[in-house]
Amino acid sequence: MKARQRIVYGMFLGIFIFATIFPWFRRGFWLFQGDYFRDFSLYTAIIFILFSTLTFDKFIKGGAVNRLVLGISFCVSVSLLYFPYGIILQDDFGGYTPLSEAIDQETQLKILLFLILLVAGLILFVSKKFISYAAFCILMITFAELATFNHHTVDMRHVITNQELHQKTGYNDYSIDAITLIKRQDRDFFRIEKNYGSTVHRSLNDAKVQHYYGSSSYSSFNQLNYINFLGVTEVLDPKNEDETRWVKGVKDSMALQVLTGVRYFLFKGDWESSPDNIYSKIGSVGDVNILKSRYALPMGIAYDTYITQTNFSRLTGENRQIALMKAIMIPDAIAPSLPSMSEISGEHVSNSDYSLDELSLDTEKLKSNRLFITDFSDNHINGRIKTKLKQLVFFSFPFDPNWSATVNGKDIEMLMVDGGLSAVLVEPGDNVIFLQYDTPYVKAGLCITMLGLLIYGILLLRNRNATKLKTKM
Repeated sequence: MKARQRIVYGMFLGIFIFATIFPWFRRGFWLFQGDYFRDFSLYTAIIFILFSTLTFDKFIKGGAVNRLVLGISFCVSVSLLYFPYGIILQDDFGGYTPLSEAIDQETQLKILLFLILLVAGLILFVSKKFISYAAFCILMITFAELATFNHHTVDMRHVITNQELHQKTGYNDYSIDAITLIKRQDRDFFRIEKNYGSTVHRSLNDAKVQHYYGSSSYSSFNQLNYINFLGVTEVLDPKNEDETRWVKGVKDSMALQVLTGVRYFLFKGDWESSPDNIYSKIGSVGDVNILKSRYALPMGIAYDTYITQTNFSRLTGENRQIALMKAIMIPDAIAPSLPSMSEISGEHVSNSDYSLDELSLDTEKLKSNRLFITDFSDNHINGRIKTKLKQLVFFSFPFDPNWSATVNGKDIEMLMVDGGLSAVLVEPGDNVIFLQYDTPYVKAGLCITMLGLLIYGILLLRNRNATKLKTKM
């Protein structure tokens, strides 16, 4: 191998090896948005497969096998395979297991066996008269390895049988019937929570599959302001990446369920024994009880009281969640622009004294000044509200710069409140509010596409004209 080739190969290998070992480089690959292996591991595997294929091609063509490098590579691989790692793994249910105990020893032994076989096959390349046999041996070992290690993927995976497709299991369970029944009776905006998952694996994206609005989500890149909101209300730790990806939502917080409009709860089991029960049973489908909240707030409520971010930060735990039932939390900088609204300090907020009677008083006050939605979809909300003073109308969805708002036909700035949710400021009187979400980069992408097609058309026309001129000549 030429020196220049060694440098190029070494640079590529160095980049991926360093990024695998040192988190800073791996985070840099994702522009410091998270410590993710997804996709990055795919690119790493592709690079190693490419280099292995090129090396194998050189061996077949008579290239020499460096036995020293082969021996060192084997020793390093075995050392990594049996190294006593001190890493602790967290499972999907909150348990912790040392990596050394989590490794399947049978699989570990199989890997060692195939490493030995591959080294033996590569040694055959040392003698030119065995090259053809060596290539065949490596090919057979590769096939055997693929068959062995894909056994779990192909033969031991959970599969959906034809019979199960026609049964009430998985995502086709009784949740579908319950959600259909709810939507038939309630045309307003609402959210639904469940105390169970519909699949055999840990499921946080049921809402996307079963077509309802929820609060849980699994994503490598969950909406940042939603994470911020759950962080300031101490539902999760925003510095814990597992919690920011596997987001349980508000199902464990009574106050936040009410605040974010969780109107229905699908429950399996004894729902009456749940603490702080704020639901009443309205029906059941199969093994699913349909519960309706007695307190859930609608989408779009006008607050006449606020708490500044500074005062809010002095509260802890459930007191923060309860404070949001009494006042909207705003950045300190916009407080002077709200002279008509009252301010609370939060000193008297206490979860130990927060009864269902007090919750009822807070929700009735907020419901009395609500937005009446005329129509809505995933991308827009249209409604009207009458206010007695200049105040903030709160919407329980994450703040995003791609949302725009008009009040009585005039463009108005949307504000970030409650650490990550949305609000608009309205004047006293009747107000018609229209919110619209525009998918980012659609217009820019369309312009680039049209420009590319135009350039392609010009080049195509130019090529045809050049061909015609050559034909005439």
